[in-house]
Amino acid sequence: MFKAIFPVSFSKLPLPIILIGVFYLLNPVISYLATAYVSGIPFWEFTSLVKLFSVRALGLNLVGFVLGVGILGVKRWGYFLFLFFNFLLILHGFYLLISFGFTQQFIWNLFVTIFPFVLNLYFLNREISTPYLTLIPRGFRKKWRIEVPLTGKVLVEGGSTSYSLKSMDISPTGILAKVDGMILPESKVIITLDLDEEWSVDAEMVRIENGNYGFKFLYLSTDPRFKVLDKFLSTKLLPRFTTRRHVKIIGESGSVENSEIINISERGFFFTSTNPYSISQEISFDFSLFGMNFSSKGAISWENKEGKFEKPRGYGVSFKDLDKNFVFQIALYVFSLIHGIRRQRDR
Repeated sequence: MFKAIFPVSFSKLPLPIILIGVFYLLNPVISYLATAYVSGIPFWEFTSLVKLFSVRALGLNLVGFVLGVGILGVKRWGYFLFLFFNFLLILHGFYLLISFGFTQQFIWNLFVTIFPFVLNLYFLNREISTPYLTLIPRGFRKKWRIEVPLTGKVLVEGGSTSYSLKSMDISPTGILAKVDGMILPESKVIITLDLDEEWSVDAEMVRIENGNYGFKFLYLSTDPRFKVLDKFLSTKLLPRFTTRRHVKIIGESGSVENSEIINISERGFFFTSTNPYSISQEISFDFSLFGMNFSSKGAISWENKEGKFEKPRGYGVSFKDLDKNFVFQIALYVFSLIHGIRRQRDR
């Protein structure tokens, strides 16, 4: 029964989820003990203490307990009930601010308004909301995922046939991939990816999403393979800042193309183009950020000639030395604060 109520292991819940869920779950107990302390009635005199609670207070405590179960149990109804409950708290906070204004209670009223708003923003985050909205129980991603087309193969444990694999998104703890074959749920497999060098790991198939297979890597964070993949993703597949700005591309032959950057990171960018470029081809480029002009050299690091992955046709560029430019790093950091980060498929 416990597994039915809490299908996702608590070890797979982010710490904020655990703290929020436990708080709501224990809210009736906290309220009960606080009432006993304030009233001076011994906490074991249950009947006398319950009579002190209004119907509204009893209802709120019941809702709090149910919310705690829904949040810790990663339930869809718990997710929407939580958002709605906090929305009511926000409206109540606004009412307090308007009614009492800059009185002695202003700081508390402001907290009552802002705190549930922050909680709703946290739960609306894609990495937090997805486990609640999916029909298949799953844990939370402890590391970011990046949508990037890595290739490799997958071999079912005990089998002799390997299937080709192409990642849809990946993190150091798992991968969502398109597989050229059928794999049964909970199958143990060996996944091999083409990084800078061949990389293999034991994995388990945990879900199917739109025909793609989700695999959980079966290793600890202390495993050297974890560190290899983590370094690969953090250095070569950095989160990108979404932007659209003009860039001038100069090829090895001196040809000039006026194009558009659609995302950029501290180590490279992706630009639109239908012209032929080859992997590792060196180019020069020129673009501006906050009115500052940046000219440097780079190399074509990946191509998207068919316009896949929700991107137009174009190429990814790795910087040769612009990533060491202090002014560019400061400008990019300020850009991220203003516009926010949207993780994109990397080069």
